[in-house]
Amino acid sequence: MGSYNVLSRMDALKLFGKVDGAAQSFAIRPESVVLLKESAESLGTDRRIAAGMIRSVSILGNVIRYGVEAAGVRLTIDALNDGRTLPLAERSLVLLALDESQLLQLEKEGA
Repeated sequence: MGSYNVLSRMDALKLFGKVDGAAQSFAIRPESVVLLKESAESLGTDRRIAAGMIRSVSILGNVIRYGVEAAGVRLTIDALNDGRTLPLAERSLVLLALDESQLLQLEKEGA
């Protein structure tokens, strides 16, 4: 089944500034978020961007699991540990990039 970051509508709005649809809860898979140390200009406009800070780093074999705080919201983000880059350090400032299609609506208001 896997794990998800489950967000209230308020948390999703704090992170990304807008959300589509009437859902009151949203889910984001940890591997769906891309962490960037620099500008997100090359990603295009179909991505939601939020600024954050790395709070924890765990190396789990071929996965690096980051605990990231952005706009007062804590997220778990997984990145591939392929040996090409060093893991990001705790307290590093990062940008979180999420393709809009990966912000999953869990329920609709009144459902």
